Formats: sequence, structure tokens, C-alpha cells
Amino acid sequence: DEFLLKELRGLDRVRAEWQEIKEVSFECYKAKNIRASIVQIACEHMDGTRKGNAYFFYNSIAGICAVVKFLNKSKIFRNKIAVIAGHSEHTKQKLAEVNLEIANPYAHEKINFVTSTAHEGVDFYDPDGVTYIVSDNNYNNSKYSLLTTIPQIVGRLRDSKYSDSATVLFNGTALVKAQTKEELEELIAYNIKQ
Repeated sequence: DEFLLKELRGLDRVRAEWQEIKEVSFECYKAKNIRASIVQIACEHMDGTRKGNAYFFYNSIAGICAVVKFLNKSKIFRNKIAVIAGHSEHTKQKLAEVNLEIANPYAHEKINFVTSTAHEGVDFYDPDGVTYIVSDNNYNNSKYSLLTTIPQIVGRLRDSKYSDSATVLFNGTALVKAQTKEELEELIAYNIKQ
């Protein structure tokens, strides 16, 4: 309570009691080379080592295109990759450079990449969908919040038989800037001041 913004302190609070709560398990992998890790996982989905259709929730068109450029070198990925993203001219141009277009979010391929434009409100219906969350330290917009963004992503694959687990791929270091309560208070005060 003490860390609530003062503007929120007087508001009524409600506790939502969800029925049929599904627990989700997470596997976390720190990757030395995040793109190589994505390529390896994609290959394992293609050869059957990993079951299902991969959904990489990766909020970076530049990062996605770098991976797709590499995957395009192999014929096994032809017509097996979808990128579900917003329809900006920048996104269209970048995808055209790797011979892709923005995919229909209601169709799926063996390998799917999803940016935040899609995962912040689109439900995916793929009974074989497998969730991979990519937090790439090279792009600020692909660093995800454990409290808000990751729960949204985990719930996107609505009817998947694999919806009880998710894999988080990350590089860099954990975003822990405060070790004590006092350091956290100082950090919050500094960020509010900024």
C-alpha cells in the first residue's frame, strides 16, 4: 500500500475471485545469443523434437526479421512462418525485406512471431500452440513486465493443450535495480521526479 501513487490511495478496492484458475509453469532460459536460441527452438519444432506450433511473443520487428532472415536460408521454413504484428508502414517494409507480409492472427503456421500490437488484445485459437516469451535486452520494447505483460501473453493461446506452461528466453541481466526497501524507495522517488 505504501508504494501506491497518492492519487490511487483513496479509491475503493475490489478483489477478483477467479474461478477455474489455471496454474502456469515457467521455464526460464538465459541465452548467450537469443536469436540462435530462437532458431534452435524453431528447428526443433520443425523436426518434431518439440511438439506443437511455436508462438514467439517478441516485440521487436528488427529482432524478428533478423531471425527470419536466417530461417529463410533453409527450405524447410518456406511458407511455415507467420508474423502477427501491427500494420504500420515500417513493419510492412521490414517484413517485405525478408519476403513476408503481416499474417492473419486467426490463421497459424508452424512458427509464429507475435508483437505487442497483437498480444495485447488478440486471442489465438491453436490447440497446438506453444508459448515462448522473448525478452531481448537489445531492444527496450521487448523487456516485459512480470506483473502486467507476461500474464497477458500467457493467456493469449486460449485453447492450446500446452497452455499450462510457457518458456521465457532472455539475455542480459535481470532488471533488479534495488536490493533493499530503502533502495527501492529511492529508485521510485527518483523515477517519479524524472
